[in-house]
Amino acid sequence: MALASNLASAGVKPWDIVTAIVSHAHVPSSGGARWLHDNHKVTIAARRPDSRWVEEGDPVKTAAVEYGVPPKPVPVGLELSREGRLPGGCEAVEVLFTPGHTPGSVSIQIETREATVLAVSDALGRLRREWASSERDWIESLEKISSRDPDYLCTSVTCMDRKAARAFLEETREKGPFWDVEGRATYG
Repeated sequence: MALASNLASAGVKPWDIVTAIVSHAHVPSSGGARWLHDNHKVTIAARRPDSRWVEEGDPVKTAAVEYGVPPKPVPVGLELSREGRLPGGCEAVEVLFTPGHTPGSVSIQIETREATVLAVSDALGRLRREWASSERDWIESLEKISSRDPDYLCTSVTCMDRKAARAFLEETREKGPFWDVEGRATYG
Protein backbone atom coordinates (compact mmCIF):
# COMPACT_ATOMS: atom_id res chain seq x y z
CA MET A 1 0.00 0.00 0.00
CA ALA A 2 1.38 3.40 -1.04
CA LEU A 3 0.34 5.19 2.16
CA ALA A 4 2.12 2.69 4.40
CA SER A 5 5.36 2.91 2.40
CA ASN A 6 5.17 6.72 2.21
CA LEU A 7 4.72 6.94 5.98
CA ALA A 8 7.61 4.53 6.54
CA SER A 9 9.92 6.49 4.22
CA ALA A 10 9.06 9.66 6.16
CA GLY A 11 9.75 7.94 9.46
CA VAL A 12 6.12 8.24 10.59
CA LYS A 13 4.58 5.37 12.51
CA PRO A 14 0.87 5.03 11.66
CA TRP A 15 0.01 4.16 15.27
CA ASP A 16 1.30 7.60 16.29
CA ILE A 17 -1.22 9.37 14.04
CA VAL A 18 -4.30 10.62 15.88
CA THR A 19 -6.13 12.46 13.08
CA ALA A 20 -5.81 12.24 9.29
CA ILE A 21 -7.22 15.10 7.24
CA VAL A 22 -8.68 14.14 3.88
CA SER A 23 -8.03 17.05 1.50
CA HIS A 24 -10.94 16.04 -0.72
CA ALA A 25 -12.98 12.96 -1.61
CA HIS A 26 -10.98 11.60 -4.56
CA VAL A 27 -9.42 8.18 -3.98
CA PRO A 28 -5.80 9.27 -4.55
CA SER A 29 -6.29 11.63 -1.58
CA SER A 30 -8.70 9.60 0.55
CA GLY A 31 -7.91 6.00 -0.35
CA GLY A 32 -5.64 5.28 2.62
CA ALA A 33 -8.15 6.62 5.14
CA ARG A 34 -9.86 3.23 5.51
CA TRP A 35 -6.56 1.53 6.32
CA LEU A 36 -5.63 4.17 8.91
CA HIS A 37 -9.09 4.03 10.48
CA ASP A 38 -9.44 0.25 10.60
CA ASN A 39 -5.88 -0.74 11.48
CA HIS A 40 -4.72 2.17 13.63
CA LYS A 41 -7.94 3.73 14.98
CA VAL A 42 -7.08 7.07 13.37
CA THR A 43 -9.86 9.68 13.34
CA ILE A 44 -10.61 10.77 9.78
CA ALA A 45 -11.35 14.47 9.27
CA ALA A 46 -13.00 15.95 6.18
CA ARG A 47 -15.30 18.75 5.07
CA ARG A 48 -18.82 18.40 3.67
CA PRO A 49 -19.97 17.43 1.16
CA ASP A 50 -16.75 15.50 0.44
CA SER A 51 -16.91 13.89 3.89
CA ARG A 52 -20.29 12.40 3.02
CA TRP A 53 -18.95 11.06 -0.29
CA VAL A 54 -16.01 9.43 1.53
CA GLU A 55 -18.34 7.89 4.12
CA GLU A 56 -20.70 6.57 1.44
CA GLY A 57 -17.96 5.50 -0.96
CA ASP A 58 -19.66 7.35 -3.82
CA PRO A 59 -17.90 5.92 -6.93
CA VAL A 60 -18.36 9.09 -9.03
CA LYS A 61 -17.71 11.79 -6.41
CA THR A 62 -14.63 9.92 -5.13
CA ALA A 63 -13.44 9.51 -8.75
CA ALA A 64 -13.07 5.78 -8.07
CA VAL A 65 -14.65 4.93 -11.43
CA GLU A 66 -12.15 7.17 -13.20
CA TYR A 67 -9.20 5.49 -11.52
CA GLY A 68 -10.67 2.01 -11.94
CA VAL A 69 -10.63 1.13 -8.26
CA PRO A 70 -13.42 0.31 -5.86
CA PRO A 71 -14.18 3.10 -3.39
CA LYS A 72 -13.49 2.26 0.25
CA PRO A 73 -16.14 3.92 2.44
CA VAL A 74 -14.77 5.13 5.76
CA PRO A 75 -16.39 6.85 8.73
CA VAL A 76 -15.49 10.51 9.14
CA GLY A 77 -15.09 11.17 12.86
CA LEU A 78 -14.25 14.87 12.67
CA GLU A 79 -16.33 17.13 10.47
CA LEU A 80 -14.27 20.18 9.46
CA SER A 81 -16.91 22.87 9.86
CA ARG A 82 -14.69 25.94 10.16
CA GLU A 83 -11.33 27.21 9.04
CA GLY A 84 -8.52 27.67 11.50
CA ARG A 85 -6.34 25.72 13.85
CA LEU A 86 -7.18 22.06 14.22
CA PRO A 87 -8.77 21.33 17.60
CA GLY A 88 -7.21 18.98 20.11
CA GLY A 89 -3.76 20.39 20.62
CA CYS A 90 -2.69 20.59 16.97
CA GLU A 91 -1.85 24.30 17.02
CA ALA A 92 0.74 23.83 14.27
CA VAL A 93 -1.97 22.73 11.80
CA GLU A 94 -4.30 25.25 10.17
CA VAL A 95 -7.19 24.17 7.94
CA LEU A 96 -8.11 26.41 4.98
CA PHE A 97 -11.27 25.89 2.95
CA THR A 98 -10.22 25.83 -0.70
CA PRO A 99 -13.23 24.62 -2.72
CA GLY A 100 -13.43 24.56 -6.47
CA HIS A 101 -11.91 21.24 -7.52
CA THR A 102 -14.54 19.75 -5.20
CA PRO A 103 -16.84 21.72 -2.90
CA GLY A 104 -15.30 20.25 0.25
CA SER A 105 -11.63 20.65 -0.68
CA VAL A 106 -9.34 21.81 2.11
CA SER A 107 -5.71 22.83 2.26
CA ILE A 108 -3.49 22.45 5.29
CA GLN A 109 -0.83 24.85 6.51
CA ILE A 110 1.70 23.33 8.90
CA GLU A 111 4.08 25.52 10.86
CA THR A 112 7.21 24.16 12.46
CA ARG A 113 10.32 25.85 13.82
CA GLU A 114 12.08 24.98 10.57
CA ALA A 115 9.49 25.90 7.93
CA THR A 116 5.91 26.66 6.97
CA VAL A 117 4.39 24.21 4.50
CA LEU A 118 1.11 24.78 2.67
CA ALA A 119 -0.31 21.52 1.32
CA VAL A 120 -2.97 22.29 -1.28
CA SER A 121 -3.33 18.78 -2.78
CA ASP A 122 -5.60 19.12 -5.84
CA ALA A 123 -7.24 22.41 -4.84
CA LEU A 124 -5.99 23.98 -8.08
CA GLY A 125 -6.57 20.87 -10.17
CA ARG A 126 -9.02 20.23 -12.96
CA LEU A 127 -12.75 20.76 -12.64
CA ARG A 128 -15.59 18.38 -13.51
CA ARG A 129 -19.32 18.80 -13.31
CA GLU A 130 -19.65 15.28 -11.85
CA TRP A 131 -17.64 16.45 -8.81
CA ALA A 132 -19.74 19.60 -8.31
CA SER A 133 -16.67 21.70 -9.17
CA SER A 134 -17.03 25.48 -9.17
CA GLU A 135 -14.96 27.85 -11.29
CA ARG A 136 -15.78 30.82 -9.05
CA ASP A 137 -14.75 28.90 -5.91
CA TRP A 138 -11.57 27.70 -7.66
CA ILE A 139 -10.58 31.31 -8.46
CA GLU A 140 -11.29 32.43 -4.87
CA SER A 141 -9.26 29.50 -3.55
CA LEU A 142 -6.36 30.41 -5.84
CA GLU A 143 -6.42 33.92 -4.37
CA LYS A 144 -6.54 32.56 -0.80
CA ILE A 145 -3.61 30.24 -1.49
CA SER A 146 -1.69 33.05 -3.25
CA SER A 147 -2.16 35.35 -0.24
CA ARG A 148 -0.07 32.97 1.87
CA ASP A 149 3.71 33.02 1.75
CA PRO A 150 4.86 29.57 2.92
CA ASP A 151 8.41 28.31 2.72
CA TYR A 152 7.06 25.35 0.72
CA LEU A 153 3.91 24.74 -1.31
CA CYS A 154 2.90 21.14 -1.97
CA THR A 155 0.38 19.93 -4.52
CA SER A 156 -0.67 16.31 -4.91
CA VAL A 157 2.31 15.72 -7.22
CA THR A 158 5.15 17.96 -6.05
CA CYS A 159 6.53 20.30 -3.39
CA MET A 160 8.25 23.53 -4.29
CA ASP A 161 10.11 26.28 -2.48
CA ARG A 162 8.78 29.83 -2.12
CA LYS A 163 10.24 31.13 -5.40
CA ALA A 164 8.95 28.18 -7.44
CA ALA A 165 5.58 28.42 -5.67
CA ARG A 166 5.16 32.06 -6.66
CA ALA A 167 5.94 31.19 -10.29
CA PHE A 168 3.57 28.20 -10.17
CA LEU A 169 0.72 30.29 -8.73
CA GLU A 170 1.26 33.05 -11.31
CA GLU A 171 1.24 30.51 -14.14
CA THR A 172 -1.89 28.89 -12.67
CA ARG A 173 -3.58 32.31 -12.48
CA GLU A 174 -2.70 33.01 -16.14
CA LYS A 175 -4.02 29.63 -17.33
CA GLY A 176 -7.14 29.77 -15.19
CA PRO A 177 -9.33 26.83 -14.24
CA PHE A 178 -9.34 23.79 -16.49
CA TRP A 179 -12.65 22.05 -17.16
CA ASP A 180 -12.08 18.39 -17.91
CA VAL A 181 -15.10 17.35 -19.96
CA GLU A 182 -13.78 14.03 -21.22
CA GLY A 183 -12.66 12.54 -17.92
CA ARG A 184 -8.96 12.52 -18.75
CA ALA A 185 -6.53 12.77 -15.85
CA THR A 186 -4.88 16.00 -16.99
CA TYR A 187 -4.18 19.27 -15.20
CA GLY A 188 -4.52 22.78 -16.57
